[in-house]
Amino acid sequence: MYIASNMCQRELILADMLKKPIIPVMFEMTPWPPLGAASLILSELTYIDLKGNDHLHKSSKVRA
Repeated sequence: MYIASNMCQRELILADMLKKPIIPVMFEMTPWPPLGAASLILSELTYIDLKGNDHLHKSSKVRA
């Protein structure tokens, strides 16, 4: 999970310090708010749920 990585934590803290907008997007099942330092920043935010949209990843045949 990227949210648990050191790099994600660093990016999140930097964005928070610089007062940048943070828009969480969930691509895979993750506890919300995530564990660790990220929970302090993300606990008040609502995420955009993009997990489980299998129809977006299936290719369809195009007929000419």
